[in-house]
Amino acid sequence: MTKARGPVLHSGIDVPEPSREPWAALQQALLADDPACQGDVRFTSDDLTAADVAELGVVCVSCPLYRECRAFADSVPYWASWAGLWAGLRLGKNTRADYRRRDREAVPA
Repeated sequence: MTKARGPVLHSGIDVPEPSREPWAALQQALLADDPACQGDVRFTSDDLTAADVAELGVVCVSCPLYRECRAFADSVPYWASWAGLWAGLRLGKNTRADYRRRDREAVPA
């Protein structure tokens, strides 16, 4: 698969208050490194199977931006309208149980 190059910065997006600082840190990190998911449309799909999530999660863990992406994903409240796969976490179609489990997991050192 061919991937686009260069940082994917998103300005002017309405980020909920608990996620603004992690979002800014992720945007800053994008200036230094390309994410492993860049150009792979599966990361923005709402129709992922459990097998897809597991496969893409391996890509996430190897990404140089994993910590920043995970910090952002962990900060997104369950009521926010974000979707896709962020640091191996599926946002948007999660159930409340998925968010409670996410909240118990620690970000790896």
